[in-house]
Amino acid sequence: MKERSKVRAWRTIKGKMRISYSVIMIIMCGVLFLSYFASRSTIEKNAVESSMAALKVVAEKTDSQISYIINLSDLIYNSSTVNNIIRDMEDSSDLYAWHYNYVQLYRFMQDYYDSLSMNNKDCQIILWNREQEILYYSWAYDEPSKEEIRNDLKGLEGKGTRRYSGLRSSYGNAGKGNYFYFYNMYSGVQKEEEELYVIIGIREQDLQKMMRALTDNGSGIMLMDDKGKKLYQTGEISWMQERETEQEERFHEEAGTFITHALHESWLNLYTTLDAVDWKLVQTIGMKDVLKGFNTWWKISILCILIVAAAVFVVLYLLDKSIFQPVNYLYHDMERLKEGKKELILPDKIGEDEIGNLTRQFYEMVTQIEVLEEQRIRNEKQKRKLEIEALQAQINPHFLYNTINAVKMLLRMGRGEEATAALTALVDILKNTLSNSDSYVTLGQEVKLLQSYIFIQHLRYDAFEFHMDIPEELNECRILKFMIQPFIENSFLHGFEEITRETMITVCAREQEGHLEICISDNGSGMEEAAIQQIRNCRKKERGINGIGIGNVIERIQRNYGEDYYVDIRSRRGTGTRITLVLPLLRSVENEDPDCG
Repeated sequence: MKERSKVRAWRTIKGKMRISYSVIMIIMCGVLFLSYFASRSTIEKNAVESSMAALKVVAEKTDSQISYIINLSDLIYNSSTVNNIIRDMEDSSDLYAWHYNYVQLYRFMQDYYDSLSMNNKDCQIILWNREQEILYYSWAYDEPSKEEIRNDLKGLEGKGTRRYSGLRSSYGNAGKGNYFYFYNMYSGVQKEEEELYVIIGIREQDLQKMMRALTDNGSGIMLMDDKGKKLYQTGEISWMQERETEQEERFHEEAGTFITHALHESWLNLYTTLDAVDWKLVQTIGMKDVLKGFNTWWKISILCILIVAAAVFVVLYLLDKSIFQPVNYLYHDMERLKEGKKELILPDKIGEDEIGNLTRQFYEMVTQIEVLEEQRIRNEKQKRKLEIEALQAQINPHFLYNTINAVKMLLRMGRGEEATAALTALVDILKNTLSNSDSYVTLGQEVKLLQSYIFIQHLRYDAFEFHMDIPEELNECRILKFMIQPFIENSFLHGFEEITRETMITVCAREQEGHLEICISDNGSGMEEAAIQQIRNCRKKERGINGIGIGNVIERIQRNYGEDYYVDIRSRRGTGTRITLVLPLLRSVENEDPDCG
């Protein structure tokens, strides 16, 4: 009983409110977490896209500047004037001639310097070869250290064009800070072609200025050459401690992103390629900086959901207090009404809201239901009684006509006793049809009525066989009136093409497994399955001598006895028909009338 009460508690309004509150909270938390992951993913994606776009813009500017410097270096090397002056300087036999050629080289190189310094203030250009060493430098004082230049040019020996870059202090005035130098070595394939080194430097401040758009948010920036060597770095780079092989695997594409974990943080790393020199420009951003605004939004969302949860709890509490008690009272009265207890007590206080109106209408409805139920029962009883009496009162005129003609023939033939017996049988049938309004008869009374009907049929047809096998102990069983005669009449009307001496109709009754079975069989022409289905579905409405046909019998059995009792029809064309009535076994002492109850 306790378990049943516990189960029912979750089916009440109060239980549903608690479940609804829990479901709402679960849904809100689920939506919040889904929005968290969706928003985080979207923000990360947008951050990657915007950061990559900014990185590519800076890379394009840097690549353009580097490309300009390389092109300028190539232009200097390919200048016939520069080459001729340098050759003349080598061939000069006296200092005056050498100085003259140097001045010519200086003037010519100043044009290149001026074009470069338009975008790079305080830039530097140095020309060097191994025979004469310093050929030209673009500033006025503080000649560069030859030893430093030699050291920096180590590794550029060979034929063809070789380049590398690096950050170091200025070759000129050391107070100017660091410069980012581009070392370009040109050496012809032929032995007689001489080497020329073109060194171009730009201030670190100018390089930082190009990268400023990326470093304003605290990002780490690094330039790497095509071999993965660091050329320039500013800020924190999270993956610098990785092995070279791991670094190479990360930068195998033209551009991309990857995430690393270092210093107890996650870092977003973006890189793109500078096409002019095949360098990589790398930017490292802390994920906490990427998600800085998102984390604030997340905290605000948590606060909002807590406020909403509190508000929902208050609203549900007020709803619980305002509607639970009247609805619970109404629910218990509905349960009592379902159990058949119609003595309900109207609550002392009924509100003026929708629940109150519903309560008043419910109790008014209960009162109306009681009145209508009593009226329906009376009407149903009256209707059933009238239907049965109307059916019983209908006498088939053809049957009367044929019977009276048969009596007349007997009288003309002087067979008065047989005519009297025929009239007596007809009176018995009329008495049962018109006088007896009771819907139940004993099986013995039904047999007597059947015998009177068979006697009259013998007057119409000279020769046919009719057998009945009814045990004596079953004669007192009660059945609905006219249960057997409509099937006998149907055999005469439709079961035989011609009534002859071979015509046989049999009626027998047995008690089987607690119920009564009555079997009517003939050896007639039989029926098709379609005709059987029409009879079973009560669509065949032939009426017998008293207006009651087979369909009426089947319908009365279903209506009075229920689905457990039925009429079973078995027939095949040319083999006859067998009909079995399965009825309840009602002894004569059981005077219950299903039509009335």
